[in-house]
Amino acid sequence: MSKILLIEDEEAIRRVLKKILLEEDASHEVHEAADGKQGIATFGSGEWDLVFCDIKMPHMDGVEVLEQMMAINAEVPVIMISGHGDIVHHQVYHLLELIFHLLLHAEDVRIVLGKSAYARQTV
Repeated sequence: MSKILLIEDEEAIRRVLKKILLEEDASHEVHEAADGKQGIATFGSGEWDLVFCDIKMPHMDGVEVLEQMMAINAEVPVIMISGHGDIVHHQVYHLLELIFHLLLHAEDVRIVLGKSAYARQTV
């Protein structure tokens, strides 16, 4: 079982990402945070195998979130994501591109999670 944190302000995107991850492996423990502040609080309260973090969020952008998470634990792999474009069509395109990218690189996610789990076992 891998423990994954999704930090994304758009609920629809969180829902799609969670669905993809659980379809890939139903044993994943997927936690959600609706903004950067909640994400940092959640990140600091557990051990994570992987984090997905939106780049553009209100109040605190993904780069700020990433910096604070790395100060807490720099060993956790973080995948930065973004669905924002200049117009709605670009946003839809980027979301579809993200989903397609995740599906194509599901093996990469498995590898990252495998390395994370292995590192935790050897410590």
